[in-house]
Amino acid sequence: MDYWRRGSFWFWGSLTAVTVVSLALVVRRFVVPRIVGRAVSPTGVEMCVLQKFNWSGEPFTTSFVFRRPGTNWGWCYFDHEDNHWGVSSVVMDTNQGIATFYRDGRPALSFEWVTEVYRRGNLVWSTGAQQYYGPDWTPAKEGYR
Repeated sequence: MDYWRRGSFWFWGSLTAVTVVSLALVVRRFVVPRIVGRAVSPTGVEMCVLQKFNWSGEPFTTSFVFRRPGTNWGWCYFDHEDNHWGVSSVVMDTNQGIATFYRDGRPALSFEWVTEVYRRGNLVWSTGAQQYYGPDWTPAKEGYR
């Protein structure tokens, strides 16, 4: 009888530990700021789709950032009440100079790296950044992984 109690203790203890660790990994996936999609143009323009958990009723803020070599990062708005993105695939059209970022298999945003035209769907959202960060700002320094 004592053997069964000890075995039961280890079984339930192990099951609890595995459950807690699994839950922590799932929560971490949602709350750690993430780089959802990343691309670099042939001319060296870096582009990223970023997503950050809001800790409020508006689950995620999604943004697009870019920078030309030797310049500061520029920011463009995407959505402040967004749902969780998986990984965003990117299609680079080097002839036209356009990077298209996809969400769930559909184009979500595009960026013309020569003219800095940022589009959401077919709508021109901005030409150039809506805001520029300081010279020390990078997605990695802000905790995006």
